[in-house]
Amino acid sequence: MVRERELAVIAASGGGLGRSPVGRRVRVERGDGALALLDERWDDLVRRQRVPNPTLTGSWLRRLAAREGGLPLVVVVEVDDRLCAAGAFALRHPYGRRGPVIASWLGDSPLLCSPDLLVCADAPEGPGLIVDALLAEAIAARFSLVPLAGAAAEAMLWRAPWLSASPCPEGWITT
Repeated sequence: MVRERELAVIAASGGGLGRSPVGRRVRVERGDGALALLDERWDDLVRRQRVPNPTLTGSWLRRLAAREGGLPLVVVVEVDDRLCAAGAFALRHPYGRRGPVIASWLGDSPLLCSPDLLVCADAPEGPGLIVDALLAEAIAARFSLVPLAGAAAEAMLWRAPWLSASPCPEGWITT
């Protein structure tokens, strides 16, 4: 059984974005540019996961983004032409344009099952780079249904030791 939690992270804007390791490039795109990154390279990374999650494929996320109330934000870590880590998020202004920017999963809804960061085995630093880039874009982040042993939870706990995690209901998919 996978235990899941809701994570709430509050960080200073500007995050801890540092230099990426040699040969790794961190790319951050917003809006239509973000959706363009949900391409075949993205789907290849999904297929390379230990347990590929169909609700993290590019086509699924693009459809969720169409229903999204926030601005899509995609962060990828690239090695040459290949993605080695990635995350799809949305930026929201819950208190209007002048209020704080809050990040969450792209399409944060019941249509997204066990969301997490996508990471290949040869890029253990990938989740930390993604979290750094995300926290440079938003003052806070709120993620629901995060696997406790997943890449997102581990990176958040490492990058944001003040992390607040609270239980959330577990979901089931039936066919």
